[in-house]
Amino acid sequence: MKKALENITNQAGFDHRVEIVISDNCSTDNTREVVMDFQRRFSNIVYHRNDQNLLDKNFIIALSHGRGEYLKMLNDTAVIKPGALEEILGIIQANIERRPVLFFANGTGKSYEEIKRIKGLNQFVKEASFYVTWILTFGIWKDHFNEIENQYEGIELSLVQSVLLFKCVIKCQHANLYSKEYFQVPEVRNKGGYNLVNVFVGNYLGKILLPYYQHGEISGFTYRHEKLKLLRYFLLPWGIEILKSDSDYRFAVKGSMKTLLVYYWKYPIFYLLLIYLTYRVSRNWLSGHLQKKKSG
Repeated sequence: MKKALENITNQAGFDHRVEIVISDNCSTDNTREVVMDFQRRFSNIVYHRNDQNLLDKNFIIALSHGRGEYLKMLNDTAVIKPGALEEILGIIQANIERRPVLFFANGTGKSYEEIKRIKGLNQFVKEASFYVTWILTFGIWKDHFNEIENQYEGIELSLVQSVLLFKCVIKCQHANLYSKEYFQVPEVRNKGGYNLVNVFVGNYLGKILLPYYQHGEISGFTYRHEKLKLLRYFLLPWGIEILKSDSDYRFAVKGSMKTLLVYYWKYPIFYLLLIYLTYRVSRNWLSGHLQKKKSG
């Protein structure tokens, strides 16, 4: 977090227009001391601490403490590229009257023009895809946030940011997707602590997207295409990464295969990918076994 605060406060554009809100989720480290050091130097840093760890409720609490016209969440490991803060402020100012949903795709859509104007939830899901789950892509107008009746809906799904985004798109019907890469995301080791498949398949596909498809707010084609994109461009790369012999990720796996079969048993590509992952596991095991034998 100290590096993140240094990065933001050293940006061109960090002035009276910007407020940093830190919601300390009952951390056991020296978060308070780090923040106090920055508060002595900058008057526009707000610090709040929860009495207990509230898990994803902390996202809503952080947003609630923001006093600006636009609220943007930022991972504490993310780095804003030089000049990017000033550009983002310009985007906010340019849209302050019309107030469409602003989606910062951060380079995930290489085929996009720099600004893509979107109408309706169906097109938004097609264009933004599963990147709606990323904290970095999320932002919301303060008045839109205040108008949401149940801000905590979806907390148990670990994807409250996606739920808020979809609600705003349905309300506004207009969104701007910005494809430029404004943030750098360094690799975080020891990542995990949750069930990757249950969150992104069971929750994102099943409990968030599926009801929108069933209610006719996104088409069957869009829903099925999103399922394939999630499998090909998210689950497969992560599966390979986790299975690497030197991987130190800590994702839970209990019930993952059952969840995958519920959503993908009709897809032939799923079984091809399953064979491929089995091959990778076998190869990693054999390589490790031969190295042990050789060193022995």
